Amino acid sequence: MLQFLKYLLFPFSLLYKGITSLRNLMFDFKILPSFEPPLPTIGVGNLTVGGTGKTPVIDYLLSILSSHKIGVISRGYGRKTKGFIAIDAKSSPENVGDEPFMLSKMNPRINFFVSENRVEGYKKATDAVNDLEIILFDDVFQHRYLKPKLNLLLCDYNRPFYEDYVLPTGLLRESRSGAVRADLVIVTKCPETISDSKKEKIIRKIAAYCSEQTPVFFANFKSLNPNNSENKLLKNGSKVVLISALANNEGFRKGLETDYEVVKHFEFKDHHHFRQTDIQHIMSEFPDANFVCSEKDFVKIEPLLSRSELLKFFISRQKIVLFEEESFKKLILKLL
Repeated sequence: MLQFLKYLLFPFSLLYKGITSLRNLMFDFKILPSFEPPLPTIGVGNLTVGGTGKTPVIDYLLSILSSHKIGVISRGYGRKTKGFIAIDAKSSPENVGDEPFMLSKMNPRINFFVSENRVEGYKKATDAVNDLEIILFDDVFQHRYLKPKLNLLLCDYNRPFYEDYVLPTGLLRESRSGAVRADLVIVTKCPETISDSKKEKIIRKIAAYCSEQTPVFFANFKSLNPNNSENKLLKNGSKVVLISALANNEGFRKGLETDYEVVKHFEFKDHHHFRQTDIQHIMSEFPDANFVCSEKDFVKIEPLLSRSELLKFFISRQKIVLFEEESFKKLILKLL
């Protein structure tokens, strides 16, 4: 049935591919303008819809560039506002988006901004903070009105772009050939035991769409032991109720069920705005449970909880682990 639907949707994929390819050609031939910022800039993006790990990669880049004064510009997906906003102490997930808000809480010394128009965002951010040294752009690969100095393309190991198809048959936002714009590729969500021969095979497949000189790195995500607001760690083997509103809720569950007994998983669509009724319903069904959610979801759930309820919620955090970390760091600093 699924295969039949893919055949049915294929003509629409051809139409969408034609439209996006024409748009890309207009940028390639400079019919449409691309702004190249004078400051060192890094764009992080992907070819597919859904989560490839952009947020952990942004957080990782902030850690290796911490000696510089950095600005981060995101679209602020899911927010209830429009236009340019500088994130500050008065901001909330509702008015700036859950992911930028979460990153700003994790990195209080960094300047965060949201703007659908990245060119306008860059100009207003540099006007607001005139001594910025580096700017990172989140989810900017298809935003071709802006051309970062360094374009990082993320590729999901489990769903590589070179085996996928354009929407709606597949999950690609544009043709695979768009990968040629990447200055560097990171293959995320790799198994820790990935062999050198498997890496070489993936590199060859990526090179069919990128330049052969484009560096390819491999990484996975390490889940840290969940902890609550008082930094109490959740014991391995504990019974837990999961709450998630992510692009890949299934991946969130699989990452936890190896160490914990998952009693139930409440799944919501990505960027869901949690309401008091959502949490009351869940907690009334499991009044004595320990709850586990992602850091992105916790920033939206936390204001809905009493102090006693807060202690029952444990945050599952992930960090990216680059297999060739030192080489990656040196290359990033060299390319900037």
